[in-house]
Amino acid sequence: MLLALDTSVGEPDPKDVIAARLGVSGEILRLVAKRFAETGGDVRATISRKKRELPPVPSPVTGEVEARLIAWRVHSHQPGMPDGRCGCWKNMSSSPRTSRTWTT
Repeated sequence: MLLALDTSVGEPDPKDVIAARLGVSGEILRLVAKRFAETGGDVRATISRKKRELPPVPSPVTGEVEARLIAWRVHSHQPGMPDGRCGCWKNMSSSPRTSRTWTT
């Protein structure tokens, strides 16, 4: 993409022709050219991804929420239940191909 836009070897083709040849939109071509100009002509900086400062969506589970959930689970163990399970899940057969099913 950057080579097709290079003006040091002569006049490049129109941007819509380059975009069609490369199979990208004209907007993508414009953004790449803009990033190239913003990075001062640094090809590596142009083609590398920017590192995010924060995740796209903050996690609703904070350390405090996770600690409360673990404490709740540990203290809600009911004696007499096998492996601490409620008994709602049962193996229908001993075959490994059979999945667990919900029973009421």
